[in-house]
Amino acid sequence: MSTATLRRAMTSEWIKMKSVRSTQWTIALFVTMTVGIAALISIAVSNEWSRMTAEDKAGFDPTDASLQGLVLAQLVIGVLGVLAVTAEYSSGTIRATLAAVPRRLRALSAKALVFTAVAAVTSLVTCFAAFFLSGALMHSTGAAASLSDPGAVRSIVGASFYLVCVGLIALGIGTVVRSTAAAITTMVGVVFVLPLIGQLLPHSWSEPVMKWLPMSMGQSLASVTRDPQTFAPGMAAVMIAAYAAVALAAGGFFLVRRDA
Repeated sequence: MSTATLRRAMTSEWIKMKSVRSTQWTIALFVTMTVGIAALISIAVSNEWSRMTAEDKAGFDPTDASLQGLVLAQLVIGVLGVLAVTAEYSSGTIRATLAAVPRRLRALSAKALVFTAVAAVTSLVTCFAAFFLSGALMHSTGAAASLSDPGAVRSIVGASFYLVCVGLIALGIGTVVRSTAAAITTMVGVVFVLPLIGQLLPHSWSEPVMKWLPMSMGQSLASVTRDPQTFAPGMAAVMIAAYAAVALAAGGFFLVRRDA
């Protein structure tokens, strides 16, 4: 793959991404939701702190509280990943994109690389912002988290990594199905509906099934304390990255095989 040609394709993808209004609104919603949920939880805990039992205080994890917005933020970053592809199919500009970059895998690689850069910077800055704001709002309780706390930085970076991978999974799904509505529905099913179904299974089935779902991997990566029912953070990172790679590989396969 020519580096110069890939760089030009990436430049084109960056121009398209930053100029589309839906991208700007989605990123704004992502930041607002992630930071806003952290703020609401921190304010609620601060107001209730004096009435909490000693056991509840001892079990409280301020880092985990600051990253609770991850639950809904993954949906927003997934929508951004879907729109990175399906917006071109709905507008018909995908034909111009593939005419400018005839090697379709190169076009998809450029799109994925640009999305990864945007999602990584956005999620990392947002997660750190949520962490610091939560700490400021909970300062009076004496329970505010610090970056020096064991596992704090790892959880923030892990949460950001998970969000990027969810976005790439959504981008791969969008490339396969091409329809915005269908891709978002599929992504919601994978991230939200499958865990609900897993919880309805018999206990002997539920635990092993839930362990392999993306949301469980996100919980492992974003949590300071280890849940024995989930993969260790390192393995969770490998698994969620593998899911993203499979989704992108499927997207590349169908992009090459089908007409635009």
